[in-house]
Amino acid sequence: MPELIRRPFVFLRHGQSVWNREGRIAGSQDVPLTPQGEDEARRAFALLGEIDWPLIVSSPLERARRTAELATGRHPHQLIEGLKERHWGHFEGQPAPRPMPYLLEPEEGESWETFAARIVVTLNTILESEATPPLVVGHSGLIRVIRFVACGSPEAAHGQCTTAMGRARDTGTVGNAPALVIGYRAPAAPYAVLTDQGSVSPARNGTRRCSSPMISGT
Repeated sequence: MPELIRRPFVFLRHGQSVWNREGRIAGSQDVPLTPQGEDEARRAFALLGEIDWPLIVSSPLERARRTAELATGRHPHQLIEGLKERHWGHFEGQPAPRPMPYLLEPEEGESWETFAARIVVTLNTILESEATPPLVVGHSGLIRVIRFVACGSPEAAHGQCTTAMGRARDTGTVGNAPALVIGYRAPAAPYAVLTDQGSVSPARNGTRRCSSPMISGT
């Protein structure tokens, strides 16, 4: 699998979809948000909407695209095919098994290796641009690829994990939609954006702040 470029970005997962609510695997299917999912995305606007993002990219699937629109108050700059959720083959539309067989290749679906490589290549293309840091809106599969890259397992526990390459941290949720800071040498920080150097500093009131662009939240 290709190596992930070491540059910061901000990731937002889509709000609750119809099949999230029903406990079914959506995968590559274009499943819309529920009213709750739209509300979750609107709540994220308080955190993301006032930032002059240099680049907003989204999966073209409706649940991600609509989340991006509601959370930022604008259309994404780009809809990127490579950010689509994993194709789960015959599992799609079915109740999600527990545990999920992330590392197995689903019948008529996308293997973990193929999916993870697709996500890393896509992220690298985004991160090679001069627009820093970008906002990436997508699916939970991307989170699992980042955990795999940083921690060696798609099922790594929520929270911070450290390897020789750096750190990834789940920083909080707005309903179905977690905010995720990806970076290196990053301290624990709820809802924060990393600077180009991957640093975040706490504000006195308990929020977090950074430069280029400024963002704070709890």
